[in-house]
Amino acid sequence: MTQVLAENLACHPSLMRWLTQQVLPDLSVDLSGAATRVDFASAEPGSDPDPGWDLKAIGDFGEIDIAFLISVRFEYRAAAARKARETAKALSASGEAAIALGVWISAKAEIDRMADEPVHCDRAVGLEKIIDMLDGEARCSAYELQRRREFQIGLLRAALRSAADAAEAPVAPRETFRRHYLDMIADEAPLLTVDFARERVDEDFAMLAFDVAALPRWPFMPTVRLAHHVREGFASILIHDWGADLEGLAGVMEPALDGTPYSLALAPSRLPGGKPGVLILAETPVLDPDRPFAAQRRDARTCIRAIDGLRGWFAARKSVVSYWSDFIGGAEESHVGHSRVRRGFKLG
Repeated sequence: MTQVLAENLACHPSLMRWLTQQVLPDLSVDLSGAATRVDFASAEPGSDPDPGWDLKAIGDFGEIDIAFLISVRFEYRAAAARKARETAKALSASGEAAIALGVWISAKAEIDRMADEPVHCDRAVGLEKIIDMLDGEARCSAYELQRRREFQIGLLRAALRSAADAAEAPVAPRETFRRHYLDMIADEAPLLTVDFARERVDEDFAMLAFDVAALPRWPFMPTVRLAHHVREGFASILIHDWGADLEGLAGVMEPALDGTPYSLALAPSRLPGGKPGVLILAETPVLDPDRPFAAQRRDARTCIRAIDGLRGWFAARKSVVSYWSDFIGGAEESHVGHSRVRRGFKLG
C-alpha cells in the first residue's frame, strides 16, 4: 500500500495536488494549473523503530513549496503521529518547505473512531478518498496507464478489506491493554523509553521494564533500572548490589526520602551468593491487564505520572546519589536505627 502511494506521488503530480487540496482546503495559492514537481523520499531505517512517517513528499507549486510527512497505517498511534508532526515542524523551520505537515492516511472508520480522542497529527485523510480519486483518473485514462491504475486500486482496496477483517478479529484483552498502555506512555511521558526486549518476555504483563536510558548513567553507580509492577501497584528504581547493609544505607538515604511518597525495600540478588539490591518504591494504582483498558484509563494515566515523577526525582539528585554511593564504597559499620525499610517486601 505504501509503495502504491509512493509511486503515484513520485510519478503523478496530480495526486500531490489533490492531496494538498484535501489537507489545505483554505490555501490561497491556485494549484489547478501549477506545474508540480514532487521530491519524494521514504523513511530511512535507523535507531528509531517508528519515526512516525513512511513517506516524505515536497511539492513545488511555483509560488510555494509544501511538504507532507505521510504516515500510512490503519491503527492510530499518538506517539508516532507526534513524531511526524515534530519532523514536519523541523522541516519548515529549516526552510526546506514553506508549509510542512504530518498527514495520517488511514481507513475512514479508524479516523472516525479517533474523533473523540486527542489526535496529534496535523491532518487525517481517508484512504477511501484516495481510492476514489485514483479510480476517477483511471476512468479517464487508457491502455497501459488505465490497467496500472486499476491494478493499484485493487491493491488498496484489498488493504482496506484486510484492515477491516483485522479490526473485527477478536484480540486478547491483555494484548489490547498492553498496546494502549504503551501508546499512552509514549505519548505522555516520552522519556520513559520501554525496554521492548524485556517487555516481550513478560507474557502476563506483570512488570513493565524501562530501558536503562530512561535514567541517567552516572559513573559512580552500578546498573540502575526503572520498572512498573503493573499488577502490584508499584513503580521501582532498582539499584543493583547495594543491599548488603540496607539498614546502614537507609540511614544515609532516608533523609532524601523525607517528605516524599517514596520508600525503600530490599531486592533479591541477581546471582546466587551475590549482593542484594535496593529498591526505591512509589505506589501506583493497581492495573489489571486482563480488563478493558478504557475502564482503567484514568488510573493508567496516574501510574504514568507517578513513574515519570519517580524518574525525574532520581535524575535531579546526582549529588545526593553520589553521597549514597560514597557510603557504599567507604562505610564499614552499620548505623542501625528506626527506618522505613520494607525488609519483608516482595514483588512478583
